[in-house]
Amino acid sequence: MSEDGERAVFDVTGIEKVPVSLADLNTTKKESADAQALAEEAETVRDWMGKAKAVTSTRAARVARDARAARRRKEKRKGRAVLGALLDGSAGRE
Repeated sequence: MSEDGERAVFDVTGIEKVPVSLADLNTTKKESADAQALAEEAETVRDWMGKAKAVTSTRAARVARDARAARRRKEKRKGRAVLGALLDGSAGRE
C-alpha cells in the first residue's frame, strides 16, 4: 500500500510509478495547454512557420490554439447539420 492508502502501481521493471504533477516539471497550466495545442495542430503550425517572418513560441501557440478552435467549431457545425438532417428525416416519417 502507498502512504495515502491507495494501491501502489509498478511498471514492468518492478519500480513504483509515482504520479508527476506540472509543478514537479516546473510547468504552468498555460504552458502545458500550449504544448498540447502545438502537438494537436502540428501540421497547421508547421505550415504557418514556413510562411511567417518571425516565429516565436508564443505566436506558434496562438496559431495552434486558433487552429484548434476553428477545427472544433467546424466539427460542431457538422454535428449540428447531421443532427438536423436526422431530425428532418424522422419528422417526415410520422
